[in-house]
Amino acid sequence: LCEREPGAGIIYSTQRDSCEEIAALLRQRGVAATHYHARIENRAEAQERFMSGQARVVVATVAFGMGIDKADIRFIVHVDPPPSLEAYYQEAGRAGRDELPARAALLYSPEDRALQEWFIETSTITEKDLRVLFEALRPASDHQAGITISELSRLTSMQEVKLRVGLSALEQAGALEYLGDDGLRMRMKLNDWKPAEIQVATARLKKHQDQRRVQLENMIAYAESNECRRRLILKHFGDSGPANAEVCCDNCKMRQSAATP
Repeated sequence: LCEREPGAGIIYSTQRDSCEEIAALLRQRGVAATHYHARIENRAEAQERFMSGQARVVVATVAFGMGIDKADIRFIVHVDPPPSLEAYYQEAGRAGRDELPARAALLYSPEDRALQEWFIETSTITEKDLRVLFEALRPASDHQAGITISELSRLTSMQEVKLRVGLSALEQAGALEYLGDDGLRMRMKLNDWKPAEIQVATARLKKHQDQRRVQLENMIAYAESNECRRRLILKHFGDSGPANAEVCCDNCKMRQSAATP
């Protein structure tokens, strides 16, 4: 980015701390960069700096992107593999909407797989976990003060991702009624524990986790493949047409270079 990549771009990371660290590193190297993730207070300001051109680069989690319509984005860089090819295709597709050349780069190391597997495992929740969460919510039920995610984490020893999955599952099962937020505090009402509905909810969660593992396998296969990456993406989405393109992927370029005397 400092020496050769032109224009504006988005760098995607799966970790909030990395967004801030990479943006700071780029600024030290003279690149006008800002960061964006769900926990910063000035999200609108960061987005406006990028959209107006004050910041050439935004380093962001997937919280940034939906509704973004900046036609002259010249590059998308993923510093971590996304959880699925669908996510990668959607995010990479934000470059080059003005139909001028643009680059999509995925930075990948085999160790990256462990991070995505960790995300999947930390959001896996069982019926036993749901019962623990349900009981931890009893003191806050119908209480005007509500409860925070941090307090729930201390009471249950569960991480934030698992807690949010569990709260959603309890609500879908009818065991919990969400009453709204007061700042960081969530207000809710507990209903009866409904074993049949809870079993349906946990079965649905397990199916979703299995789907996420399959999606991750497809993403890793794309990253590690020596085949034409454009062909892989087209095949993944059911397009059997030719993958011919004037500007293709790194694998095709390497084969072309090897064939040139």
